Amino acid sequence: MGMRGIVVMALLCLCPIAADARLAISGNDGKQLQPGEDGKVAQMTLVWGTALVAGGAVATAELAQLAVDQALLTEDRFTLIAPDDYRGDLLEIRLWGRSGSELAHESLYEED
Repeated sequence: MGMRGIVVMALLCLCPIAADARLAISGNDGKQLQPGEDGKVAQMTLVWGTALVAGGAVATAELAQLAVDQALLTEDRFTLIAPDDYRGDLLEIRLWGRSGSELAHESLYEED
């Protein structure tokens, strides 16, 4: 570590950063949920599967066009866990190729 790195580390130690993080676990009864912005809560959704389109490299979970989780594909498989159904926005899964181009996307809630 160079002198600049030592100075940065020293400054970080002198400037405490406050963060508020709360975790609540609910057994589907909703009694232990901690409300967020404007009293809203999100569901957490676990998504796992196999890419149905060849050439995929990364899968992302997106909520309101914001990536909230991503995973590298291993043997064309992926696992994601992400907030869902927040402020009326529903989760979408996207598959990306090695070049960064989108290969496929799917909503978990659209009917075929």
